[in-house]
Amino acid sequence: MRGPIRLAIVAASSILLVMTAGTGGAEAAGPVLHCGDTITTSITLRNDLRCAGDGLVVAADGVRINLNGHRLTGSGTGAGIRDEEHAGLAVGDGAISGFAQGIALDTVRDVSLTGVRLLHNGLAADWGGGQLRIRGGEFDSTGWAVAASGYDSLVMDGAKVTGGVLADNVHGAASRVVNSRIRAGDLFLMESAGFTIRGNTFVDGGASSSESGGLVIEDNRFTNGGVGLEVTDDVLLRRNTISGGGISIDFGPCRDIRVLANTVRGARFGVYVKGQVLAEFEGMVISGNRLTGNSVAGVFLTTSVPFIPSGPVTVAGNTLRHNGYGPDIVTDSAGRRVNDGLHTDVPVGSGLLVRGNRTYGNADFGIEALPAGSVRDGGGNLSRGDRSGCVGVTCR
Repeated sequence: MRGPIRLAIVAASSILLVMTAGTGGAEAAGPVLHCGDTITTSITLRNDLRCAGDGLVVAADGVRINLNGHRLTGSGTGAGIRDEEHAGLAVGDGAISGFAQGIALDTVRDVSLTGVRLLHNGLAADWGGGQLRIRGGEFDSTGWAVAASGYDSLVMDGAKVTGGVLADNVHGAASRVVNSRIRAGDLFLMESAGFTIRGNTFVDGGASSSESGGLVIEDNRFTNGGVGLEVTDDVLLRRNTISGGGISIDFGPCRDIRVLANTVRGARFGVYVKGQVLAEFEGMVISGNRLTGNSVAGVFLTTSVPFIPSGPVTVAGNTLRHNGYGPDIVTDSAGRRVNDGLHTDVPVGSGLLVRGNRTYGNADFGIEALPAGSVRDGGGNLSRGDRSGCVGVTCR
């Protein structure tokens, strides 16, 4: 236990009336609760609480708190609900606002939140283990609206989040963020693995990860945001729609990245790949994407040191249309302007395979792959209406 808990004990002799809470279990409408009360049994709130400091403090395993449509309101300090070193907490059906932390969990295992609104405060869940499950609800904070560290899995389904979502050291294969709306912040994975991110709407933010792996990011819609990956291996990025913003799909050294069938339009860069050696991207495939109206380039891939990867690195079957017309002057390592459909800047003999791409009406080249011999021409590339056609590969 990391700190003392005040022991304002809820009387054990209270008569509890059985009723169903939003957490899905049987709770009871006991006595009127007060700010700072310590909860040792499941309860149903009968009244709003306005608190200076903590609202309710949990001091037992298996506690279910049915907020029952009521509101816990703070004065900028404490936590609406605080729990340390227990298991099986479930909270449902109400609002918590104005605390330093809406719900503060320290080494609390297996937590379920259903229909909870945390407004102008956030959820901080540290090193609990087991599963942290969030169904529905609303989370609003200027910092991390939801921050989870050290859980075996995080499941968020149908939530509305304003602010960021942090998953730090979350490693369960069952982790998923689905059918949610996240705005004004990123879903950020740090040293985490096994996440599925599907069917979400991101506005003014996106999904990013560092030192993570085993991710599926598919069927999401991003507006003024995108996907950023750094030292993140084994990722499937598929069927997302990304519009506006700076770099829609951005990754540094990552292996086994598959960027498939995404639609990217109206950003600065559609896909931006930057590393020191191409071998850092072994197994990368960028294929079947539609990249339209991106102001600098549809795809820009740049590395500086010749080192041929043992696995495939492929840019194939993409459609690149009307890219490169923005006012920004971006140049590659040789000083060549980047304003093309596909622009590669890799050393001779890199092993990068370019094949079957279709380019239409890009500002300069449909495909610019210089110096000569820097990429392998797999054939089947097409250029129509590009100012300078193609260079470094043959386009029909």
